[in-house]
Amino acid sequence: MNSQPPTARSGYNLEIGDRVLFFIIVAIIALVFLGFGVGATAILTSAACSAMGYEWFRMATGQRDFDEPIAGVALAAAALPAFTTFAVGLAGGLSVAALAVAFFLMLSPKKTDGISSTAAGLLLVGVAGACFVSLRDTPEHGLALSAWVIFVVVATELGSGFIRDYVARADAYDADADNSVIEVCFSLVCGAVAGVVVGAFYRDGNIFWIALASIALATAVLFAAVVTNYVRERIGGGPSGSLFLGRGAVIDNFDGLIFASIAAAFMTAVGGALFNW
Repeated sequence: MNSQPPTARSGYNLEIGDRVLFFIIVAIIALVFLGFGVGATAILTSAACSAMGYEWFRMATGQRDFDEPIAGVALAAAALPAFTTFAVGLAGGLSVAALAVAFFLMLSPKKTDGISSTAAGLLLVGVAGACFVSLRDTPEHGLALSAWVIFVVVATELGSGFIRDYVARADAYDADADNSVIEVCFSLVCGAVAGVVVGAFYRDGNIFWIALASIALATAVLFAAVVTNYVRERIGGGPSGSLFLGRGAVIDNFDGLIFASIAAAFMTAVGGALFNW
């Protein structure tokens, strides 16, 4: 959830529109895969996790290119948990995530800066992939849960971007003021509204609990931005990739989905009644 280079032309700020269009396209692609079932979801999730695993590997190690086999292990460590979850369930996916990261550490050079941070990030990405696939595989309401996560993440990201890029540039308030509170509040409201809209399609759901869970999910998305920025600035010191031309790396745009997937799986496991959709 990071600001991207401006694309303003002829006096018009096109960045907000570009961001909205980008997320709409990605959300449509994701929903198509979700609609084809848990198998297709596992394929899409594995592809996204492998890309984020590689990006995290480069970012956490200062973007140094070394030991290509280890980079391959990073891809596998992030991608395998999603497929394993599809095959044998969430417990298997989480176990594979832990084993893959342990294997990564054994192959890694003993004194390489950033290896521990890389392993921690890969474990997080792998666990998130397993959690997202498990949400889609939830009996009866899997499509609703996974679609809910995507919509809340996208709405929160767009809300945060709107405050940063549009309101601040329009000088709607004092440029010297601390706008972080406004950004957080507006993002949480956007996430809650998106969650309620998805929940409205499932009449059995309790709208109050859906809104509360959506706010919790949006909070996880905002926290993800803090973590990613910390790693980039304190360890990597630069962007993590450019797979999305003009939009940066996968993890730049969807770091919130990592924490949101884990948070959603936890809330579903602990309080499944919240999602009686």
